[in-house]
Amino acid sequence: MCYFEDDLAKHPIREMVDAGLRVTINSDDPPMFHTDIGSEFVKMATAADWGPDQIRILCLEAVDGSWLDDVG
Repeated sequence: MCYFEDDLAKHPIREMVDAGLRVTINSDDPPMFHTDIGSEFVKMATAADWGPDQIRILCLEAVDGSWLDDVG
């Protein structure tokens, strides 16, 4: 269980984003924690009042952080 699961509005990720840090949203062992990456994005976006533009940035930062080669 996530430490902040009871109140994601208190999660420090909001301050991290505001400070310009690159952050990612992840799901850790979905079967064990009964979640998936989509649900994690929805929960955090709702708690942080983030719209599609911020979610797009987080997704692109996750791809960049994965060290995958550019395709395209």
